[in-house]
Amino acid sequence: MLKRCDYPHRVFRYCPVCSASSFGPADGQHEPVKRLLCGSCGFEYFINAAASVMAIIERADGVILLTRRMKEPAAGTLDLPGGFVDPGEPAEAAVVREVQEECGLTVRPVGLAGRTYCNEYRYGGVIYYTLDLVFFCEAVSWEGLHGGDQEETQTVLMPRSLITGESFGLPSVRQAISDYLGNTLR
Repeated sequence: MLKRCDYPHRVFRYCPVCSASSFGPADGQHEPVKRLLCGSCGFEYFINAAASVMAIIERADGVILLTRRMKEPAAGTLDLPGGFVDPGEPAEAAVVREVQEECGLTVRPVGLAGRTYCNEYRYGGVIYYTLDLVFFCEAVSWEGLHGGDQEETQTVLMPRSLITGESFGLPSVRQAISDYLGNTLR
């Protein structure tokens, strides 16, 4: 059992096709490793970024909807509502689904930020590379808002004036909220 997080090329040691132990980084690669190759059967595995979404939802009174992470990575820190995009799911649908799951709020994406963020998400002994998309959303109604699922997240409503980037545990979210508060995220 893994006790710490590590990069995929250090965790996946056997070929998933033929089970050979000659499975590893292709010759000449430097970190970050992008491709694993089996020396026995020739199978290639590409290490790609996973798509992730986050929502910025600000009420007219300057209060922003946040969440508090209850599990690792970054347990106890603030976060923006969001999560991973499921296979075959458009990012716009993912942000709506994630906000509904985490906060009970039905939102409508009204814009996509003009920049993306990269992160290393450490979970289950493996480091996943993410490509994070930021959506500006508006609440269809604030009536469905609940306190979060308490196992994964807690819902937090915070005035814009009290938010600091240092309160966010994931680097990409910290940078996105800092850019938003600094009016450089459009």
